[in-house]
Amino acid sequence: MIEMGIDIWQGVMNTNNIPELIKEYGGQISFMGGLHSGEIDFPDWTPEIVMEHVEKACKECGKLYFIPNLSQGAPISSFPGVYEATSEAIDKMSTELFQQQKKKEKKMSKIEDVKVLVETGKSKKVAAAVQEALDAGDKVADILEAMIASMGVVGDKFSAGEIFVPEMLIAAKAMSKGVEVLKPLMAGDGSSSMGTCIIGTVAGDLHDIGKNLVSMMIESAGFDMVDLGVDVPAENFVTAVKENEHVVLVACSGLLTTTMPALKEAVQTIKAALPDMKVIVGGAPVTPEYAAEIGADGYAPDAGSAAVKAKELVTA
Repeated sequence: MIEMGIDIWQGVMNTNNIPELIKEYGGQISFMGGLHSGEIDFPDWTPEIVMEHVEKACKECGKLYFIPNLSQGAPISSFPGVYEATSEAIDKMSTELFQQQKKKEKKMSKIEDVKVLVETGKSKKVAAAVQEALDAGDKVADILEAMIASMGVVGDKFSAGEIFVPEMLIAAKAMSKGVEVLKPLMAGDGSSSMGTCIIGTVAGDLHDIGKNLVSMMIESAGFDMVDLGVDVPAENFVTAVKENEHVVLVACSGLLTTTMPALKEAVQTIKAALPDMKVIVGGAPVTPEYAAEIGADGYAPDAGSAAVKAKELVTA
């Protein structure tokens, strides 16, 4: 029973109403159970009627509903042939459901392998795992989404202080190895990015480590990145938006209190030229209040939350 995905037999519950049990335990356990003999055990029964009833019972109780054999829930028939027909129908349906579940588990295991490898920063193994997932029939978009989800977990752990910059960089490198395998297939698969994000440190500020980390995390969230580097004049952000395709977000970084005015100028220059462009800001001296004051659409205190906020801004 365990091999078939069954955690509990409906017969040991205090009710035989499986749909009601599913409402209470759905997503936690699987169900199996018997048939209503009065609906199939009559003189004019046919194999088609029996099969239809077995299928109906399974569909009512979800995809993980199994009746392995007659001794575990099926009726003892009064009319010749019903017992045998029921047994055959149960065997057929149970086998089909079992095979479907195993196929699903096998398919999901490949993607789960990729997710774990990205989250744990196993950059040497990710490319091979991604290729195995592709060979198993997984879609490019599904694999990419799995890696993005893993980086989301990494970002959350970073924001919570559970991991630090080195672990984050390692995970980002691992994801980049996986993306390298997917990139040649993305156009043909119909996969699309979140859009392009322009990023840079504002004029007068030469800090780039934090900006680079934010760039990696936003890229991991599904964006194409254009990094303008450091000491970027306000007008260069506008030029970059106009020169690149599908730009949906501009990220401005300022790490010094002395460059806060430059951050304000950058945001206001972008908004004046491109009123609908979303702008996110961040940096050690920046606060949510200051971000709102200078007209930015969003603020992020760290790289992990920057990726989350970036997606939020462009999908709102």
